[in-house]
Amino acid sequence: MSEPVRFGIVGAGAIAAAYAEAIAGSAGAELIAVADLDRSSADAVAERWHCTAYASHGALLADGACEAIVVCTPPSSHEAVTVDGLKAGLAVLCEKPLALDQAAALRMVEAANRAGRPFTMGSKFRFVADVEEARRRVQAGEIGEVVLVHVTFAAPVDMSRRWNADAPISGGGVLIDNGTHAVDLARAMVGPISEVQAWEGTRLQGLAVEDTAKLVLRAQSGPLVEVDLSWSLHTDRDHFLELIGSEGVLRVGWQGSSLHRRGAPPERFGSGYAKIEALARQIEDFVSSVREGTPPRVSTADALMSVRLLEAAYRSMEERSWQTVDVGAP
Repeated sequence: MSEPVRFGIVGAGAIAAAYAEAIAGSAGAELIAVADLDRSSADAVAERWHCTAYASHGALLADGACEAIVVCTPPSSHEAVTVDGLKAGLAVLCEKPLALDQAAALRMVEAANRAGRPFTMGSKFRFVADVEEARRRVQAGEIGEVVLVHVTFAAPVDMSRRWNADAPISGGGVLIDNGTHAVDLARAMVGPISEVQAWEGTRLQGLAVEDTAKLVLRAQSGPLVEVDLSWSLHTDRDHFLELIGSEGVLRVGWQGSSLHRRGAPPERFGSGYAKIEALARQIEDFVSSVREGTPPRVSTADALMSVRLLEAAYRSMEERSWQTVDVGAP
């Protein structure tokens, strides 16, 4: 049995705390370091998980003890931290959104290719057990041909004092934040997306960025995907993913999931969304990439396409028109 991969986390905010817990629960990973420009935040995580705190990612990298890092800083710094980590010979898992624009994302991928190190984007919903089961059932033809897909990530969250609402740091509002998960989940279910149209909703929080948005995506294989995103609205839906096919419906929920077929009672399955479990499963997938050389489930092409799709969505919102998305190699 190989030694656990020695991880460091760069950034010590809320998502970093979740990753720290996920790493602690993984037999293949060990958290040995955390870095944050706010040293007190790094110290708090280090004390909780018995690892070493650093005042910058440069100091963490210079120590040379880590084999891999998870980048949990605000998006505007993703490129710099990721490229520095790759140049230092580390494997890098970068939280979503990957980058503020496609040019930055491409530079990150090029750095990974030059370094020959594993590189992936955080995409926890791909690793939710119920999502995986729903995808298996779709591929097995249990709901026939998929025609419509609905993705909903909407919950009231006060963003007025968070960096997520500062466009130069975040890259935009709810569209780039929750939308990254939504478009990646849609691609995982129905394949490449060839067209997108997006609309901004009313800014209920008075932010400088959008707090509600709707997207319609057209998959190259035919299905239409409707996406609802909001930091201000509560939809009261018990599911975040619905796949409607010619023979039935699959719903993936927060507390459990179900299959509905004509003339048959609903079939319940799974236990719903478990954040730490999903993060831990992605960590385990990444550990396999580091130790065994297997490609990460979320490929660099997947990560780049999420950035490309959201760029097209923002163009659509501005121009009020459908945008074509190149589904070829990023």
